[in-house]
Amino acid sequence: MLRKKRNGPKLAALKQRAVLIAFFFRFSGPINGDPSSRYLIASRLTHRNLRASIREKCNRDSLTKRSDTEMSSVTNGGDTRVAVLVDCDNVPPEILEHALLMVAKFGRVVLRRGYGNPSTLANKWQDALVRLAFTPCLQYQYASGKNTADIALALDALEALFDRRADTFCLVTSDSDFAYLCRKLRERGATVCIVGQPKTPAALRNASDQFFEWAASQSTPDSIASSVQRVVEKPRTPIGGEHAIGHEPPKVTIKRRPRFLVEAVALLASDTSEGKVGLGYLGQYLKRTDPAFSPETYGHSGLLSMVKTYDLLAAKQEDGGHWSVALAPRSDPLRETEDSR
Repeated sequence: MLRKKRNGPKLAALKQRAVLIAFFFRFSGPINGDPSSRYLIASRLTHRNLRASIREKCNRDSLTKRSDTEMSSVTNGGDTRVAVLVDCDNVPPEILEHALLMVAKFGRVVLRRGYGNPSTLANKWQDALVRLAFTPCLQYQYASGKNTADIALALDALEALFDRRADTFCLVTSDSDFAYLCRKLRERGATVCIVGQPKTPAALRNASDQFFEWAASQSTPDSIASSVQRVVEKPRTPIGGEHAIGHEPPKVTIKRRPRFLVEAVALLASDTSEGKVGLGYLGQYLKRTDPAFSPETYGHSGLLSMVKTYDLLAAKQEDGGHWSVALAPRSDPLRETEDSR
């Protein structure tokens, strides 16, 4: 049966050619009294159709290979595409910013969705979803005790995997019902990470490639931004004294040192054996976490000059000419404690 299905197009083509030959044998006459001319006409037409069919097949194959090449270049080229799917009925909104900080090191977040019932999304989750550019996926409960949001999240994850829109998935939940979804995604070659609370069961933790635990006491980016250290550069005294005629007092340059830069280096360096991260990769990570990030906003001319103002960070130029950043050795615990406040 399988061989018949495979040879079906070939048999149809042969039948068509046989019909054409029979047609010319019946209705075409000899040319100049030569009976073999009918064979010549039929054979030429058959070869012409054969060449046309071969040319058409080659064109189809080239188009197919080109589309496959373009698809593979889109799939493998550039950054890893990450999908962040949030179970809003199971976790608080404060976990969302922590999840984005964790997944920024995997690649570019291309899919942001939050799933929940109307009461959850309309009350406590609305501000967080709007501010962090998440698409709310509203799911009504058709029957009491049935959570339709979980099913919608699982189906959207599989759809994004099969459509090749994402190859890394971050599930923000503490519900162990998603353990089977994690296993299926990993069986298909996807990378799965979980961002959940300390109450997350071991079944869900072990079903993922990496688990990031979030506690309610952890600082959020808002609190991190408030704990900004300032470095004030004193202006140079002009020639002739501070009260020289025709000289305006120079402006004081304030260089700020946000705490989140130290935390970003600590997070990225913890995944390396050498305990350091490249300066370029650090800049990419900061841009992923905050697209509006710029060292000039904090009074620095560049990221390297910004890193050099930190006592907790150490920048080093490698043999190839590029720079790497690592946490500085702890020598004064009292000073570090005061800086972290």
